[in-house]
Amino acid sequence: RRYKKPEKSYYFLKKVMDAGTADINIKSEFVDVVVNDLFNMDKHFEEIPRVVSCIHELIGVYAYYAANYYYILGIIYDLYEKDKDKAVDYYNKCLIADPGHDGAMNNLANIVYKEDGDYEKALTLVKDALKINSKDYNSLDTLGCIYFYGFKNYPEAIKAFEKVLKVKKTHHYSITALGEVYEEMGDNEKALNYYLQGLKYRPKSEYKLTRLAKLYDKMGEKEELEAILKKIKKLYPEKKDILKD
Repeated sequence: RRYKKPEKSYYFLKKVMDAGTADINIKSEFVDVVVNDLFNMDKHFEEIPRVVSCIHELIGVYAYYAANYYYILGIIYDLYEKDKDKAVDYYNKCLIADPGHDGAMNNLANIVYKEDGDYEKALTLVKDALKINSKDYNSLDTLGCIYFYGFKNYPEAIKAFEKVLKVKKTHHYSITALGEVYEEMGDNEKALNYYLQGLKYRPKSEYKLTRLAKLYDKMGEKEELEAILKKIKKLYPEKKDILKD
């Protein structure tokens, strides 16, 4: 771990885990490496069942960390297993153990507005999260999305996304979202600027490239459009008609 090489760390921890260790500290270290490092790199999702099992053991031993363990389980089912019901259950368990857990509030807000379409409830949840941590860029981004996609309140959405960029200027989701807001408002030049900025941080993003292609088409920029369509075709040959999707 000292040399920031999670894959190497995982290699040795896996050997110990495969041998059937009962050492709770090793299990805690295994969960830490896999969840905080490797899952974030889209690696070793096959370890999810063992990670879940280890976390349940850890809850039994370290009850005072229960809220954070429930939160991790919520993230696993939310982001990787795509089981929203289980994710909601664990986020709620997290909030029972720690009513002030802003991360669980924000993640619940995302599920509530995306899955249930309940923008009012989602807005209340994310505002409660921001009362606890007003500079959390994840909650600010969620706030912007709710105002934009839910209420079509463009000024409030812009304010929220701009606050994100004050905290984390490389937050490419908020950068691209600002582009979408300005495109909806009819300001194609500003939209173009934000789409190009977002692509600096994620140059192979299918979503960002598609947004840019559609904007170039709308603006009548034929040469630029052709170049972007060529890039999309090379990266994503399965995509047939970008402009009609």
